[in-house]
Amino acid sequence: MPKPAPRVHHDPTTPTKLDRKRWTFVAAVASLIVLVVFAAWWLIPQRSIRAAETAIRSRRFEEATVHVESYPWWGPQIKHAFFMRGRIARMSGNWVEANRLLGQALGMGCDPALIDRERKLVLAQGGAAPQFPDLLYQYISDAPDDASASFDAFAIGYLAAGMPEKADQIAARWQSIDPSDPRSSFYRGIAAQQTGKREVALDHFAQATALEPRFIESHFASASLLKELGRNQEAYETYRTIHLQLPERVDVRLALGETLWVLNRRDDAVEALKPIAKADPSIYRAGYLIGEQGVRTGDAEGIIEFVEPMMKHFPENGPLNYQLAVAYARQGDDKRHANAMAAFMEANGMLDLLRFQSFAAESRMDFAQLMDIAEKYYRYQWQGGPEWYAKAMAVNPGHLAPRQALLRYMLQSGAFEQAKVEQRIIESVLQGQPLGG
Repeated sequence: MPKPAPRVHHDPTTPTKLDRKRWTFVAAVASLIVLVVFAAWWLIPQRSIRAAETAIRSRRFEEATVHVESYPWWGPQIKHAFFMRGRIARMSGNWVEANRLLGQALGMGCDPALIDRERKLVLAQGGAAPQFPDLLYQYISDAPDDASASFDAFAIGYLAAGMPEKADQIAARWQSIDPSDPRSSFYRGIAAQQTGKREVALDHFAQATALEPRFIESHFASASLLKELGRNQEAYETYRTIHLQLPERVDVRLALGETLWVLNRRDDAVEALKPIAKADPSIYRAGYLIGEQGVRTGDAEGIIEFVEPMMKHFPENGPLNYQLAVAYARQGDDKRHANAMAAFMEANGMLDLLRFQSFAAESRMDFAQLMDIAEKYYRYQWQGGPEWYAKAMAVNPGHLAPRQALLRYMLQSGAFEQAKVEQRIIESVLQGQPLGG
């Protein structure tokens, strides 16, 4: 019989070659898992911050808010995400919310110096920028990587304070440091517009939209200016560009319809305006232009369909009552025709009286008289009101009544985005925050 192989003693604490391979594989898998977890913990949440910063550069604040609010609670920079939410609120004019969120970020351990700087920027943006003449350059020196936030707040602040030349100087300095940021061109355009340099303003708006085609505010400002200059075809093309990007924006569709009207494409204008008037009869210009076209074409049914619902909001309005009087006459409804015509004649008489009273009120610059004239223009004509509310605001800038009345006009013009900003300003003032733009 062959001898059995000698038994080899194996120490169980010493790994075999196979064991070493297994452990190497397990270690590699574990390292990969750790790497993936680290990437998920650090890199993936960072995308929200970067996307928000990109949206901020073209003042797309709602989009920026969505991105930063999607930052996960377990992310390593959750306190910075809260700081970013405060900054977005500040930049969009919501100063009360900005201070609340900045307080939360501070409580989570955010750098106190950063929070203090942002709170000072809230004041600067609110119109107090002239009170801090050296603060901008101190902040740029202290935080050069965050200079755009300081430039942004001070440019807006000087515009709000009625100092467009200073705002332009700041935006020009910003542009020389970072020519890729479209906001500097946009603010230079606003400053040029405020000083009457409309062609220069158009050039700046064009630069801003060339840098960022999705800069909707710059497109809109450019289109409005083109319309003022009588370049209606160019204005139409610009409004159409915005409408294709944001079909849900009521103010854009309304501006598109009004521009088509000016271009004598009135049937196209009416088709563009009908969805607005049907959805919200309080948006004055949409229903009014549809009624005007109905008077021109003899479409009594169209006038009644779109103008009658408006009377809940504008019962004493002269032009709308005239349109209804024409429609009722065409339908042979003598009683309703007589009532509408009487309301139209009363409004006309009041407007004649207002034209006489306005000379005296303007020469005296009496706040109560100016407000009374503005309210009557709103009731009887609608279109004359904003000019007189603005005059009243110039006499008493701290009084909220003209701002609240102009907010009503913004809502009735479909300018909901602008109205949100104005509403935040009013709320901020009511809570003791600075009054600004």
